[in-house]
Amino acid sequence: MKRVAEIALLILIWLAIAAIGTWLFNRWRKRTIGDSIGPREKLAITGLLVLVPWAGLSLGSFAVFVINLCALILLMTCTDFIFGFISTQFLGMTHGGGDQTSCGHYSLAQGKRARGQTAAAIEEVQAQLAQFPKDFEGRMLLATIHAEDRRDLAAAQEIIHDLLPQLDRRTNNIAIALNTLADWQMKYAKDNAAAAASLRGIIDHCPDSLAALRTAQRLARLEPAADPDENADTGVFLSDCLKQLARHPLDNVTREQLARAYYERHHNLEAAQAELEKLIATPHQGAKDIARWLQRLAEWQSREGDIEASRATLERIKSLFPNTAQADEAQLQLTRRGHRERA
Repeated sequence: MKRVAEIALLILIWLAIAAIGTWLFNRWRKRTIGDSIGPREKLAITGLLVLVPWAGLSLGSFAVFVINLCALILLMTCTDFIFGFISTQFLGMTHGGGDQTSCGHYSLAQGKRARGQTAAAIEEVQAQLAQFPKDFEGRMLLATIHAEDRRDLAAAQEIIHDLLPQLDRRTNNIAIALNTLADWQMKYAKDNAAAAASLRGIIDHCPDSLAALRTAQRLARLEPAADPDENADTGVFLSDCLKQLARHPLDNVTREQLARAYYERHHNLEAAQAELEKLIATPHQGAKDIARWLQRLAEWQSREGDIEASRATLERIKSLFPNTAQADEAQLQLTRRGHRERA
């Protein structure tokens, strides 16, 4: 009776080996270049390599060879598991935590996407997001596949809108997500109104930020209240500038045009300086832009014969941006003026 049970168990083991082997062979046939062994395949291989040596005991003296061969294959297959476990434990001891990974890996999804396998790519991204649901890269990749490959802009927009509440306003991720959505809305839907709404979302989510300032410049070009033409009549040009600034007060280009028109067309340095000062006072302006506006003001003051005011403006650049190329340029102009005055 005991012998019958052993034979029955051995038959079951060999049947399990045959079933697992057949499944693995079919999975192997369906694999494409760039695919890696997944968790299910690794589990099946592990089970197969445990069962084969056990069944190999019935092979007599040949069992030693079978067991050693299976042990070698098992070691090669599970090296990444072993190394990953050791690395994780080491990182836990040295950094005070366990798993240090906070984002998914999307090379497989990108490869499948490149081959036109969008459904498989989406499935791969979603598998990673199941482990890292807050991963920005994965969410954006999923939206990108829907928008660019499937032309399903509604799905892409839903993904991005669901993502926004989870994003930190101190990063650029909100601006990246909504700028990307605006690009898709203009490119694929030809819907500038929807794109403008997406861009305004950046300003709403990140007020008083560099991202908001940059977005304001883009919005001013996307939905202008007027398009000031510098070749137009002075009155028309000034009116267009004021209309544009009434709707887009952070429009750097138009305000700079207005300042130049006040001085060069109206010879009104006070009004021109007031517009430049509004630009300079706007938070998050770049050092190069501020220095350029002050250089222009210093030039105008010099033209009007107010040398002291012009010198003070150049000194202002030095004090605002010490030890920079802008400060060096201002000092060079001051030095040249000093040489001319002494000559």
